[in-house]
This record gives sequence, C-alpha cells and structure tokens, in this order.
Amino acid sequence: MQVRVFSDFDDTLLLGDSILLWLRFYYGKRPWRRFFLIGHGVGLVLLLLRVITSAGLKRIFLWPMAWEKPDELERLSREFVHAVLPRHFHGPMLRRLQAHHRLGHEIILISASATFYLRFLKELFPYAQVLGTEMNFPHRGLRLPTYVDGNLKGENKARLLYARGLVGETVGPPGPLPRAFAYSDHVSDIPLLRLAEFPVCVQPSLPLRRQAKVLGWPIFEWPGHAAWRIKTAKLRLLLTATGSWFPTRTPSPEPEPALTEEEFRHECEALAELVGRKYKAGRRVDVLRDILGEASLPTSPLDKG
Repeated sequence: MQVRVFSDFDDTLLLGDSILLWLRFYYGKRPWRRFFLIGHGVGLVLLLLRVITSAGLKRIFLWPMAWEKPDELERLSREFVHAVLPRHFHGPMLRRLQAHHRLGHEIILISASATFYLRFLKELFPYAQVLGTEMNFPHRGLRLPTYVDGNLKGENKARLLYARGLVGETVGPPGPLPRAFAYSDHVSDIPLLRLAEFPVCVQPSLPLRRQAKVLGWPIFEWPGHAAWRIKTAKLRLLLTATGSWFPTRTPSPEPEPALTEEEFRHECEALAELVGRKYKAGRRVDVLRDILGEASLPTSPLDKG
C-alpha cells in the first residue's frame, strides 16, 4: 500500500509565512515599488474591519507582481526559492519529510501560497508534488490579481486533493485515507488533517492546539522563539517588508545534510509511536510493515552532504 504524506508549507515546513519573506525579498530587489506598501496598511485596516478576507489581503500584497514581465518574475521567484527559503526551513520537520521520503512514501506539499514562486520548490524536493494557489496577474493597471480556483486554504485543500485523486473520489465519507499522514500548524487545516489516518499538529496555533486535545491528535513541537517575537517580526514585514526573521539556519543557503542513521532511526521510532497510539499490538505489526517498508528513490539536493 502506498503511504501518502500531506504537509502544509507555511509555519509547518517553513518558519513563518513565505509571502512575507517573498515581499521582503521582492522589495529589496525593487525598492522603487515600495509605494505599494501603502496598500498593505489599507488592506490590514480593511481586514480588521472585516471588509475583506485574508484572501483579499493576499491579492493586495501581490498586486506589484502584475507589473513584472513574466520572465523576470520567474527569474526572481527561482532565486527566492533557492536563496531564501532553505534558510527558514524547520529542521525537525524537514528531517521528518526526509525520513518519509527514504521510506518510499509519496509526499505532497500543499499550501495557500502562490504557485508563481512555490512551484520552484520542486527543484529542491523533486520527489514531492507541490500544490499551491494559482493566480492570474493582469498586465499592470489598477486591477488586483485574481484566483484561478480560489485561495487554496481550508476546505479548498481537501477539494483539490480529491480532485487530483490523492485521497478518494468524493469529499466526505468513507473516512480518512489509510496509512496516510498529514502535518499542519493551523486550525484552518483541520479539513486537511482529517483526510489522513495519522494527523499531526506541528507547532500548532492555540486554536489548533485546543482542537488537538479534544480530538486526541498528537502534537509535534520543539523549543523555539517566543510567540510574541515571531508575531512582531511578522507585523513588521507586513507593514514595511523589512526586518529579520527567526531563526535563519545559516548565513547563506547550503544543501541540507542527509539523515544520519541515528536520525533516521529516531524518525522511524516517532512514526512507530504514532501507529502505537492508534493500534493495539496484534494489528500494529501489519500497519508498521506497511509504513516502515524501505524504498530506494532519487535524492533531493537538500539530502546531499
């Protein structure tokens, strides 16, 4: 049986929101377009007043991209993914996905982030499917970018996975996909987490943490920076597209070392513990055999030492 792994990206594999990191990167490359930041402030006020949703705010944030030539936007996006994002990967979550890959599991990264830059993650994770929010950018003018099939958030993630045939034929019953894992940090991803037999809450937000306790879902977390520091950094990025992020892993991006045998064993033990929470001894052996069977697959640039 093919084991599938569904992972959110922002605040799960990545520390923080990639769109904020993108805006800092973009305005660093295009400082003369910082006047668009006025729209950020207006958008935040409209969001607080509930005039627009977070999906509308994203359209405002990405408005300047309509002024880029397609080939230039592609060049900038590839540079951003290769030069910026690897410095902000959550090490423990990255190792977990590396272990899943080494075990032969099918990995699907699914995010509300825009595909114009997210698609280049495929160059870092060639063994993974990368799904994100498709957007149309008008050629300059005053019109905001539009969504192709809606913002890939909440129930939309489940709908897309069903449409791609990755979890079944229809949304709803008969229940979670057997032997599947799902990882996310946010309460909006409860529909995604419910799709998998083994949902895992990663450094969860407070609302998701509460739901995890009610539903008995495991929590995957590790020591990190205080929540107020991260929220302050996010607010600064929202308003000014400047400031540092917490933490960066290296002064410059480098390939992620391959898992050591000790790290791999540790991850396998963690997966076995997830199975043990659900199954008793008799059935557990068969499930573990399905999940921990080894496979030899092409490696990612991030797996190389």
